[in-house]
Amino acid sequence: MGRIYELRKINERIFSYKDEDSVKIPENYRRVSWLVTNEMSRGGIDFYSHFSDPLNITVDDFMEFHKDYSKTDPDRFNIRMTDIMVIKDHLPEYQFSSPVYPILAVPEKCDAVIILPKEYWTEEFTEWYLMRNL
Repeated sequence: MGRIYELRKINERIFSYKDEDSVKIPENYRRVSWLVTNEMSRGGIDFYSHFSDPLNITVDDFMEFHKDYSKTDPDRFNIRMTDIMVIKDHLPEYQFSSPVYPILAVPEKCDAVIILPKEYWTEEFTEWYLMRNL
């Protein structure tokens, strides 16, 4: 949960460019904003940012997403933007309307990501989630 603030800021910036003419979008946001504009595409993109300047994202085709860059650059964090299939049975009261979900991911092994089934959510997180959806 330590990067939620930075991730929300990046998410808001990406979606602010949805349906925008690409010449009006900063170069470093063009590819990620295209993914949210083209809702029929499937796929993802890896990029990174820094805690000190989270909105200055870098899309680097040679980036090794699985590499731990924290030893050489503790300010840096990697971001994976990907599609996810949602099973509503995994959500409390079958509601899908929060900006934050606990996920299961093992990026060193595969690219698959799923929402953690509700049976494994903490009581506090479940209460927070349900309160957001009243």
